[in-house]
Amino acid sequence: MKISRPIATTATIATFFLVGATGALMFFDLKNHNIKTIHEYIGIVMVLACVLHIVVNFAAFKKYFTGKKLGFIALSIAVEVAFMILPLLHQICQKTHKKSYIIVL
Repeated sequence: MKISRPIATTATIATFFLVGATGALMFFDLKNHNIKTIHEYIGIVMVLACVLHIVVNFAAFKKYFTGKKLGFIALSIAVEVAFMILPLLHQICQKTHKKSYIIVL
């Protein structure tokens, strides 16, 4: 099944606005359980829409992200992943041991 570029792009844009709107509502404390649930599920749909968008436009992404841009983006992603994983490792270590030490170089 071939996914058309307009469908992938439209899905990405639509979910972006929905996640943005529900996120703004939650930021300003105009939230209830439904807003939070909608935000979470639309967020998952947004990730899928973004993956489809990347797949459909892969040739353009490949041309754009070369050289220094690719290195910068790879480094940025690595740092972001590290900041997400290190606190989780710290929590796991605290649960399993009374004292834990994480050394970050």
